[in-house]
Amino acid sequence: MAGIPMVRDVRSEQPLVVEHSTWFATITHPRRHLVATLCVWGWFVAVLAGADSVPQLAPALEATAATGAAVWHFAMMRRYRNASRHSSPPGPMS
Repeated sequence: MAGIPMVRDVRSEQPLVVEHSTWFATITHPRRHLVATLCVWGWFVAVLAGADSVPQLAPALEATAATGAAVWHFAMMRRYRNASRHSSPPGPMS
């Protein structure tokens, strides 16, 4: 069989892994996700750093920061899971 050329199957060169959104892409794209991410985590860090300066408001500030971070995480995880569920494998080449 040394003289017979091997025919390559073009379909086998396509990746078998379905490309879907990464976590970083989910929290930064579209732009409103990036803005929400920066706002939520900016507030979270600001409250943790500055809660000692206003001790009477510290519990309320920390509760709002923790609630905001939890809601953000839930919403982004939902978007991430929906993106990976709705991605479809590449179809056959035409």
